[in-house]
Amino acid sequence: MMRNRSLLAKVTGQLLSSWQAGGFFLAAMGLYSLPLILNNYAYIDDTTRGLTAHTYWTQEGRAVGDVLMYALSMTGAAPDLFPLTLFAGIVAMAYGMVRLARHWFGHPTMAQCAILLPLWFNPYYLQQLSYHYDCFTVSVGISLMMLAVSFRHRVGLLHWIVPSLLVAAGMGTNQITLHVFLGLACVDVLQRSHARPGQACSWQLVRHHFKVVLSACLLYLLVFYPMIGNDRGGFILPSVADLGARLVAILERTLSFISVSTAPIFIGLAALASTGWVLSVRQGIRANASVRDKTLYLFIHMLCLMGLVLAVPGMLLFISDLENNLGARVLIGVSPLLVGLFYLAYIALVRLRLALAGLLFIPLFVFLSFSYAYGQVMRDKKDLEIFSRVSVATDLLSRPELQPAKVVFIENYNTAPPISKCLQDVLPALDYVFGNYYWLLPEQLAKWGFDGQASPERISFDDEPVVVKPFYRIYLHDGNAYVRLEPLKSAPALECGTQ
Repeated sequence: MMRNRSLLAKVTGQLLSSWQAGGFFLAAMGLYSLPLILNNYAYIDDTTRGLTAHTYWTQEGRAVGDVLMYALSMTGAAPDLFPLTLFAGIVAMAYGMVRLARHWFGHPTMAQCAILLPLWFNPYYLQQLSYHYDCFTVSVGISLMMLAVSFRHRVGLLHWIVPSLLVAAGMGTNQITLHVFLGLACVDVLQRSHARPGQACSWQLVRHHFKVVLSACLLYLLVFYPMIGNDRGGFILPSVADLGARLVAILERTLSFISVSTAPIFIGLAALASTGWVLSVRQGIRANASVRDKTLYLFIHMLCLMGLVLAVPGMLLFISDLENNLGARVLIGVSPLLVGLFYLAYIALVRLRLALAGLLFIPLFVFLSFSYAYGQVMRDKKDLEIFSRVSVATDLLSRPELQPAKVVFIENYNTAPPISKCLQDVLPALDYVFGNYYWLLPEQLAKWGFDGQASPERISFDDEPVVVKPFYRIYLHDGNAYVRLEPLKSAPALECGTQ
């Protein structure tokens, strides 16, 4: 019993140095990322990038990402360096978290460090971490956003310019990292308001972050935007009805992680966060004398709460082709939202009892277990792709009539990921987060010496197939081989073991 109390006291009460906090962050993020490291799975674009040793990010307005890859590889190209890219991303994030933790808490405890872990433990960020290239560059971008939030300087010009440069550089790794800055800026104001309840100081911080965002966006438009050649449809100004539909679509995907079994945990987290927000507002209202100051203080808290929520959709509300750009990786704004919820819940928990702050590790463990389930799906998908490549390549090489084929065209290579219905029932977000719907890409054959290309149109000629297999047909037409993939059969129906 005494040992348990001693451990809890260390978690919630022992102050950590910068090196100890850094070690905690490195260990936690490394544990969360272990399934990605063990599987070493080339995710969607990674195969093409590895073959060409190029990312083409500059023409997407992400030139800083290219520069980071060149620096990490010590070349003028971008070879696939995974898992070094993931290790570098973890180090960058740990540095940013240490700086932010010191900025908010001075010498933080483990429980206070846990407040920042959702920046990495966000289950939707798993999709971003699955990319061998983006896991590094976007993580550096998020770290730059944390540094921008925590940067303070006595010289007013530097106090404004340096964070603006950091935010613009972060957007140069991926534009949606701006969502992280917006969310963390709201948490920063909440933290300042709780630590120093005077409205004047809080309002000054709001104006500072607002100036930083405006100047950073202007810098991005001047430096990086002219480089964009592929804007993925650009932006639009949606109608009110369309805006509502977009919000609903994003909300549905955001809440897809919550299942019947985890709902009590996240409802409890939301309830604690609401209580913490009320306690913070109450403290500030008591500290401010005039009605005007009390009203402004309440307005600042409501503004921060609204900003945290809107940081999730952010610029997604104005993207032209939202349907094809709403993968799990763009929900990066969920990370600062969770940080805000954790911080407000921490306020409520320590008001009751300091040791209760250890309860923050429960939702983190939910995210951790999801990561390992995700890793199992990744392993199954990797096995499926190896099986399909070996099978198709064997038929192409073993059939004399197919050996002279100049080009191998692949048709209909999309399919559902190998997630059983039982697993999907208990982890409904798994399919959305994995978001990988192919089982043989043309460029994967190119790695084995074939000239693989996507079929420009559906195979419609009358030739008899040379190879007939349960999952695919191979045709020979005009000296080229055409592989028509068939939908994979689902696993046999089994009785699920959930209660």
